[in-house]
Amino acid sequence: MRVVVIGAGGAGITAAIEAKRNNGDAEVIIVDKRKRIGFAPCALPYVLAGDIKSFDDIIEFPKNFIEEQGIKLLLEKTVIGINRSDKKVILDDNQELNYDSLILAVGSHSFIPPIKGVESAELFTLKTIEDAEKLKARIDELKTKEKPKAVVIGAGFIGLEVAFALAKNNINVSVIEVAPYILPVMLDEDFARIVKEKIESDKLRIFCSEKVSSIEKNLVITDKSKYEFDLLVLATGVRANSDIAKNAGLEVNKGIVVNEFMQTSDKNIYACGDCIEINNIVLNKKNPSQLATTALRTGKIAGYNAVSNEKKSLKGVLNTAVTKIMGLTIASTGLTEFSATKNNIEFVKATISSKTREDYATKKNELIAKLIINKEKRIIGSQIIGDDEVVPMIDLLALAIKSGLSADELVMMEHAYSPLTSPVRSQISILAELCLKKLGVKKK
Repeated sequence: MRVVVIGAGGAGITAAIEAKRNNGDAEVIIVDKRKRIGFAPCALPYVLAGDIKSFDDIIEFPKNFIEEQGIKLLLEKTVIGINRSDKKVILDDNQELNYDSLILAVGSHSFIPPIKGVESAELFTLKTIEDAEKLKARIDELKTKEKPKAVVIGAGFIGLEVAFALAKNNINVSVIEVAPYILPVMLDEDFARIVKEKIESDKLRIFCSEKVSSIEKNLVITDKSKYEFDLLVLATGVRANSDIAKNAGLEVNKGIVVNEFMQTSDKNIYACGDCIEINNIVLNKKNPSQLATTALRTGKIAGYNAVSNEKKSLKGVLNTAVTKIMGLTIASTGLTEFSATKNNIEFVKATISSKTREDYATKKNELIAKLIINKEKRIIGSQIIGDDEVVPMIDLLALAIKSGLSADELVMMEHAYSPLTSPVRSQISILAELCLKKLGVKKK
């Protein structure tokens, strides 16, 4: 059997490896238009900031490793079409590849909004190593300039991570966000305000509720102000690469539509990663989930099912996410208050500010956490701000949501304790109890 994978990002490579591991006799071929593959896109801002030494350090899947798995690589080849009736992939050099199973892992692209003057502006995005290298070259040029200025449009993950990298390189940065607050997908306004206050500095200023109306030479003009720049970065989100699927007659919405087995509307064609829509477990609605962890999990499912009659499934995602900016770790899972309200879900929430260890411990850090539960006492979301200890906490809460645990069960959760490692009462347990008290008041 032959499996053809289009796309050599994290999802595509994972899918190819999973297919080969589960059917050693299968011929597995990866096709990608790029020359450089196998890198971790999420690490690019941290290379720019100097937290990671070089771009070479973020290659997770070297070409020789992929080939050692018995996988054939066809790089610098563009797929121009899919012939579903004959089960063939057509390349730009007129080469045709027959397939038994086809996996679309074609990723996403940087979204450039229709701003007046954007087409003629010298701007940078951050999606590939090549993007990052161009940006780094410009940063190095600006080191010789007195008081260089940068404008970053967009205050999501990438926008803030790049802004931090620029500030670390002694560049004065203005971040412009059209939403009322930063990180609007993962945080509510109260937590976004806390983060903004903690990460802003003399070199990093953030301006929310401002819409960019036009870009002129070295000038960004919004509905409220004007910002000069020597460097302009657009971090206005990404969009799924779905044209190849649409042109092949597959079902496409905001991304390629797949079922829980990662099958498209053609049972012989699978899709995974940034290019798909996947079910949100809490909302039971499909949307893109353009996170590295989603890419790897959907890649594993697509790769396994492409070579197996007995299918594995992925019921959906919670979009559990984390970022680190200016030494601050910010994490979330499930729904925010905003998204719950938007989807007509009744809920209560609780927020606490505490320490990661007992007060008498010499080493302890600040922790701010929020828990959201619905009227049935089910956990539906959480946001946590602190140091790296927030990561296992948010992971545990993501598991609690997926497992359908109630707030009552979290109140009585068992956890490890030592004065030098953790508090005697888990913050998660305290939050659950506070939520239940509010729910009780609400029901009176």
